[in-house]
Order: sequence, then structure tokens, then C-alpha cells
Amino acid sequence: MSIKLLKRLEVQEKLKVSTRKFYGDIATDKTFPKPFRLANTKTKLYSENEVDEWVKLQMEKNRIVVN
Repeated sequence: MSIKLLKRLEVQEKLKVSTRKFYGDIATDKTFPKPFRLANTKTKLYSENEVDEWVKLQMEKNRIVVN
């Protein structure tokens, strides 16, 4: 199993959101994956798998039903 780690800007690109939207709505969402740091680094990283799972949950939760 390969684990891909993303920086914040990569997460924003993946989600197609601005920095304002990311920090205003997404990062404050309690269900959004929390970032972490590798030992002795300053860069916050996100698991791509966790971000993808969050997106799937958002799709299920917010799907618009058209009649």
C-alpha cells in the first residue's frame, strides 16, 4: 500500500478551493482530516487517502437529488 502525502496547497488544488475557502470552511470542519508533521519538520501534511474519504462522505451527505 502506497501512502501519498499532500501539502496544503496540493489539497487546495485537489479540492479546487481558494486559501480563504480552505481555512474558512474546510479546515474548520471537524470531519476534515487533521494535518500532521513528520519528525523535526515544519511542513503540515495531509494523507491523500483521508482527504479522498472526506470527499466521498461530502458527496454522499450533500448529493443533490434532481426529480
